[in-house]
Amino acid sequence: MSPEIAFGNDAETGRLDFLAQRALLDVMERLADRGALARQGGMIRDQGRNLTNPRFASEIALQLLRSGRGREALGYLNQAAPSTENRHFGQAEWTDAKIAVLDALQRVDEAQTLRLAFFQARLSPSHLRAYLDRLPDFDDVEAEDRALDFVAGHTNVHAALAFLVWWPALERADRLVRLRISDIDGDRYELLDPAAVALEGKYPLAATLLPRALIEETLHKGRATRYKHGEHPARPRIGGPNLVARAEAAQLTADRL
Repeated sequence: MSPEIAFGNDAETGRLDFLAQRALLDVMERLADRGALARQGGMIRDQGRNLTNPRFASEIALQLLRSGRGREALGYLNQAAPSTENRHFGQAEWTDAKIAVLDALQRVDEAQTLRLAFFQARLSPSHLRAYLDRLPDFDDVEAEDRALDFVAGHTNVHAALAFLVWWPALERADRLVRLRISDIDGDRYELLDPAAVALEGKYPLAATLLPRALIEETLHKGRATRYKHGEHPARPRIGGPNLVARAEAAQLTADRL
C-alpha cells in the first residue's frame, strides 16, 4: 500500500481535506470558472498546505493545464517534486502530469528526458514505449537496444525478467535466465510459469530452468502442502507441460551440458 502523507497535523483530516479540495477543483473545471480555480490555488498557497504533496500538485496542474495555464501548472509541479522527504509519494502521477505539461509547452526534450528517467527508475514499459515513439526513424532502434541492455543488467532480476517477457525481448530474457538463474527466487511462481511458457518454443533451456528453480524452492523449504505436483493450487496452470515435467527436462538438459 502506498504511504499516505499527512496534510496538517492529522493524517485522516488531511486525507479528507485532499479529497474535498480535489472535488472542488473538479466542480470548478466543469463550470469553467477559471477565476475560482485561481482563487482556490491562492487559498491553498496562503494556507501553506499540501503544496509539497506530489499527487495533490499533479491534480492542480492537470486542472490548470486543461484551462490553458501550462506555466502555472509547471510551477505547482516544480515545488512538489517527489523526493526522499515525501517518500516519493505519487511519483507516477507527478511524472505523467509533468510530461503532459512539458509537451503542452513544447518543451519536448525535457519531456523526453523525464520519460527516459522514469523508465530507468521504475522499468516502466509504457514510458519507454512513449519515449521511443517520439524518436526519429532509426534512432529508435538504437535507443531500444540500449534500453533493453539496461533492463537486462538491472539489479532487480525479477523486474527485469518480467519486463523482457512482456516487451517482448525473449532473446534477452533467455540470456538473463541462463546467466542469472542463481539470483532468481523459485518462490516467484506468478512470474516463473508465464515466463517459461513464453520462452519454451524457441528457448527450451531457459524455459526448463525456471520451473526447476520453483521445484527446488518447494523442496528446499518443505512446501509440499503448498504446491501440488509443483503447481500453486489456487490458480489455473498456464499452458504448456506441467512444472514437474519441465523440471525433469531441465535436469536432463543440465546433465548433458
